[in-house]
Amino acid sequence: MSPPAPVTIPPDTTADAVRAALAPVLAGERELALGTSGSTGSPARALLRGADLRASATATHELLGGTGRWVLALPPGHIAGVQVLVRATVAGVEPLITTGAEGSFDPTRLAADLTTAREADPTTRTYLSLVPTQVARLTEDPATACAVTAATDAVLVGGAALPAAVAERAATAGLPVVRTYGSTETCGGCVYDGLPLPGVEIGRTEAGRVTLTAPWVTRGWLIDDELVTSRAHAGGQGARLEDAPPAPDGTPRRTLVTDDLGEIGPDGRLRITGRADDLITTGGVKVAPGPVADAVGCLPQVAECAVVGAPDETWGQRVTVVAVPRGERLPLATLRDALREALPASALPRAVRWVEAMPLTGPGKHDRGALRRLATEPDEVA
Repeated sequence: MSPPAPVTIPPDTTADAVRAALAPVLAGERELALGTSGSTGSPARALLRGADLRASATATHELLGGTGRWVLALPPGHIAGVQVLVRATVAGVEPLITTGAEGSFDPTRLAADLTTAREADPTTRTYLSLVPTQVARLTEDPATACAVTAATDAVLVGGAALPAAVAERAATAGLPVVRTYGSTETCGGCVYDGLPLPGVEIGRTEAGRVTLTAPWVTRGWLIDDELVTSRAHAGGQGARLEDAPPAPDGTPRRTLVTDDLGEIGPDGRLRITGRADDLITTGGVKVAPGPVADAVGCLPQVAECAVVGAPDETWGQRVTVVAVPRGERLPLATLRDALREALPASALPRAVRWVEAMPLTGPGKHDRGALRRLATEPDEVA
């Protein structure tokens, strides 16, 4: 007899529908085939077992210091939202479903809901999961940020890098931010503030790509209903799975070789430096887009941004900023002048494209393919 078909969850669905869909998965009766939010490549669904989701949730609680009330302020159909509901089930505490889970995100309502929950039950730890865009909106009003600080024990932030300017505002408000790194393939975040969760090992390939080894790494992807263990395409880019030695207790493990580039410091902390397919070669010089985006994001006239390479007849590629303005659009010449002390000349943006909102493939995750298309039609070129 063939195994039952995996459970699927549409990306745009309700929290109640997700909880119902997760019931047979967490009971061990069926696998979950969850769409990945990868920003390039073919659509794929990672296969996850209920035991894997539970093990990841248990490791998260162990690192955070215990179970608690989880707050769902993210779309429940993506891995970050799914894991909030899984952790709530493992903790045995009813989740607080608030703004952002179903409908647009309202920082004021979030603060009010958290304050009410903390006043009703001041002894239960409260955990919130957000993406950087939500943190940016939340910290625009110091009073709102301070209210959330007073009502939470940890704010997990993942899905994308947290811009330096936003991180500074969060720190000023005392927001208990925990930066997470992971993916659908690893049942969500598995590296917290640069350190792996219990049961997780981090490493690097010779090419500098980050590897994640754990018992709860996916066993493969479904692409057009075919199970594959590699998403590599022409040029060798793309995540892949490898066998790994079992854990000391004999538990089987797998390794996910990501497309992210990173460094591991002397203290064992992982720092993501970019993606293998993101480096921009301009005038023969390789430019990592991350530091450029950090510098641009610190400008008060920029609400959100990304940096990509666009074809250029003279330079090969030109460093291009795609950004959401805060107020009036900044002229490219002024933007370049504002960055000269922070960036070398080779990394200064040579083009800018202003947009009303950043294209996304999932909560807080930029659609790099769409960004590259936008970059080919800049508003200004130096």
